[in-house]
Amino acid sequence: MKTKLLTICILLNTILCFGNPSFKCTIKGAIINRNSKVLYLTKASDARDANRQVIDIKDNAFEYTFDVTETEAYQLIFKDEIDHGSWHPVIFFPVGGGISFKIYDMENSGKNEVTGGKLNKELYNFLSMQKTTFDPEYKVLKDKEDILTKNHEYRSAAYDSVIAALSNKSHDKVDRSVYLKLAELRKTGDEYTPKGKLLSLESKAIARRVNKWKYAYINKNLNEFSYYLMLQDAFYSKDRPDVAEEMNKAYPAYAAKFPQHSYTKIIGNELNSLFKIKVGQQIMDLTASDLSGRSYQLSELSKGKITLIDLWGSWCGPCISATRTMLPIYYEFKDKGFTLVGIAREFKSTNDLANALKREKYPWINLVEMDDKNEIWNKFGISNGAGMMVLVDKDGKIIAINPTDAEVKKAIIERI
Repeated sequence: MKTKLLTICILLNTILCFGNPSFKCTIKGAIINRNSKVLYLTKASDARDANRQVIDIKDNAFEYTFDVTETEAYQLIFKDEIDHGSWHPVIFFPVGGGISFKIYDMENSGKNEVTGGKLNKELYNFLSMQKTTFDPEYKVLKDKEDILTKNHEYRSAAYDSVIAALSNKSHDKVDRSVYLKLAELRKTGDEYTPKGKLLSLESKAIARRVNKWKYAYINKNLNEFSYYLMLQDAFYSKDRPDVAEEMNKAYPAYAAKFPQHSYTKIIGNELNSLFKIKVGQQIMDLTASDLSGRSYQLSELSKGKITLIDLWGSWCGPCISATRTMLPIYYEFKDKGFTLVGIAREFKSTNDLANALKREKYPWINLVEMDDKNEIWNKFGISNGAGMMVLVDKDGKIIAINPTDAEVKKAIIERI
């Protein structure tokens, strides 16, 4: 009897400490009005190319069984949508009893059906409530936008010019000045005409009301689905002050209820980055390896030097364009107390990185973050972002974030 009680206590302790025990989930479904042949299955918390599982579609149907280790959101994405650069993920929560799907073409994705599991029911009920509550407002806004667009009165001529420049070349062949111009237009709001700006203000006002409504729901329903809603905000919207404020208020209760959940660490890192990755703050130390497998610490590589940390990827055209502008700076100041450390975010293989380094001939040390092993992008608050440049002084304090080559040169001259 004592042995049985001891066994039960051990099992209960294991479940309490590590969450739900692992299980297998079988998903199957019908594909309607599309000729897609392959689906990708990933966790919603993973980068698009990380740890994806491949599901073949045969006769407009699929079936697949996979292992689940905790209750979290997953997503199905069609390969042909990714290949065309625009996709609409089908979100779901795995359950032991299995889940069935009806998945339509992208234009009719609102008809998608996911059946099975309490959290999936809650997910799609929430989406339905949100649609019912706010779609009428967004429809009025969309109608106004369509009229302005038809009359060429929505986007500014400067914005159209930048988009045309981006559309005519592959991203790694576009001059960085084009990306900087686009960022400046978005920052100032000059991507819009005066009429477009008024419409943008209306859109932002609706977005703030949606955010208030959503966090009223999140604060009332402390479960894994609500945690997923916060995860999406951490990835895509935390730079909005109203979102960051609501996340900061809601997060402690979720961290206390789900201390071992992967979302707790991910969201915590993303929120911390809002305060740590700022001008004047000390840069965090990190570890990464080069292509030969040798491990390096950032603090050792940057010790006593003004350092530009370049977080990029072989797949990121804008990152490569930005890095190219730093080559003259590096050659001019590399013997005068300046260095550059490149860290590339890659998935599954380093072949593309090796080819990019051979093509670009970057002369500084280049490290790799493979499959987010060291969580570097998450710690810098860019989990779903492409890259970032951070300039730090000799003491490791942040001088600038995403500086231009002129700003880097000026900062170096002022400090050497």
